[in-house]
Amino acid sequence: MTASEIPTYGDAPDTEPAEPRAPAPTGPGWARRLDGLRRPTSPALVYAGAGAIAIGFLLIGIGWYQVSGLANVALQMPYLVSAAMTGLGLIVIGVTAIAIAAKRQEAAERRRRLDNLEALLSQLRPPAVTAEAPKRTRTRSARS
Repeated sequence: MTASEIPTYGDAPDTEPAEPRAPAPTGPGWARRLDGLRRPTSPALVYAGAGAIAIGFLLIGIGWYQVSGLANVALQMPYLVSAAMTGLGLIVIGVTAIAIAAKRQEAAERRRRLDNLEALLSQLRPPAVTAEAPKRTRTRSARS
């Protein structure tokens, strides 16, 4: 078999061509929804963080319930690792998401205030230009 006869990926003669993929949904509806979620004032990140925290506490509760009837520590470890550690991780992720959302909202508010201040400052007129003051000439003092 020569190098030109070696089939390459996708060159199999007995396969049918792949069906074209349907295009991703686009249009004003999808774009508007995505823009709404990306806005710094959107509460979506706060809700996602609160949901992660709630699920994390739920997992910790489930893990505690499963472990509460076991006296053998070796039998408690799988519940600790699978439920409690995952729950703790979700709580950390949720708190981080809420903190990021709060910082984004504060930055948007700060940006809005600075834009308002810039607009107010641009409305101020520069002071009227006065006639140039006459230049002082230095006189020599009489030295003795």
